[in-house]
Amino acid sequence: VDVIGLDFQYNVPTDLLNSWTSGSATISQTDAMLKVFSGADTTVTTSAVTKRSVSYIPGHEIVALFTALFESTTATGTATQYVGLLSANDGFAFGYQNTTFGVVHRRNGSQKAWIASSSFNIDKLDGTGPSGFVLNPAKINIYYITYGWLGTAPVEFGVMREDGLMIACHKITAPNSDTL
Repeated sequence: VDVIGLDFQYNVPTDLLNSWTSGSATISQTDAMLKVFSGADTTVTTSAVTKRSVSYIPGHEIVALFTALFESTTATGTATQYVGLLSANDGFAFGYQNTTFGVVHRRNGSQKAWIASSSFNIDKLDGTGPSGFVLNPAKINIYYITYGWLGTAPVEFGVMREDGLMIACHKITAPNSDTL
């Protein structure tokens, strides 16, 4: 059952999406995609967040699919670019920290983990893993994040390769290992 579904076919759906910018940042709709652009200023903030949130039902799994491309993969300083189930306090996402691609896990308002793709524990998506797939984040890709809450279920991150097969790339395992 879809809990949240957004498309950007004709415009930015302001009835479903909160967005804000600072400096030279912009948010627009282009080619049926939401374009979040940081601009040329050295200090900018750009964000687009759904007005609805995912409600979890114990014993069920959450699967989130995102289509994204990261046009700027050469950011410097403290630049971050994320797409995923992520709030200021909690969640999971794919993206960049500076020039490094990976996944992030945030809990209780702090970053619990940043895992660079070179440290993915299933498939590094650089052609050397079991899938043989080489991910180019500057191209449009389908990403997924799946988890069951229950306080300690694993979180799996993955992408779709050209033949439509979903490839798991990293798993955060918490059973019998995580602490609060």
